[in-house]
Amino acid sequence: MLAQDIDKLEAYPTFVERYCVYMDIGQEFLAADGRIPREIMIDAPHPSTKGYEIWAKSVKAKLTELRGN
Repeated sequence: MLAQDIDKLEAYPTFVERYCVYMDIGQEFLAADGRIPREIMIDAPHPSTKGYEIWAKSVKAKLTELRGN
């Protein structure tokens, strides 16, 4: 490894701590039976318009907080 690569690796945790936020919003997509309805995730990994609406609603407050508005 090059010294510059090592520096990047050492800086990575600081970057993550400073700029990344983990939000577990998976439960927001679940139906009462614990499954993700097809109308929310149309082809398993990709949300439908309704899925994106749920996602946006779930992260809006945190994004507003982080922006300082």
